Formats: sequence, structure tokens, C-alpha cells
Amino acid sequence: EQLLRHMLDAGRTLQKDDREDTGKREAESAVNPQVFTPQGGQATGRSADRFRPPAWDELRGLSADERRAILEYFRRINAQRP
Repeated sequence: EQLLRHMLDAGRTLQKDDREDTGKREAESAVNPQVFTPQGGQATGRSADRFRPPAWDELRGLSADERRAILEYFRRINAQRP
């Protein structure tokens, strides 16, 4: 086990040395980056929901108490300010 562990460590060391010999890394700026803009409701300000509450179809299989708790949860997290 010790011999195998030493061989694996030596292999990792060699790989590290190979990576360092490839030269200096340089960063490049993005050319024409694509900007993501969300589609759909673009509400802003106090009326905007940060997290979309689940639709009725998603809550249909739950009990009334579970639905109430989930909707209350989303109401609270959307009321918090970032």
C-alpha cells in the first residue's frame, strides 16, 4: 500500500511539473459577450417577486394546510429585501 501511495504521489508531482512547464497563463477579454436578459414579466420595484410561487397544478396534490404553508413561505421570502 505504501509503495502504491508513493507511486501515485510521484505521478501527481510529475503532472504538476508538466503543467508548470507549459508557460505563463494569460487572461483574454471576452469578444462580443452574450448578455442574458430574462424574458416574461419585467416587473420591478415592490411588486416584483424574487421567487415565483408555485402554480395551482404544482400544489394540487397537497393538503390545504401544506398549500397554505408553502404560499406563506413564498410571500415571506418575496417580502424580504435583498
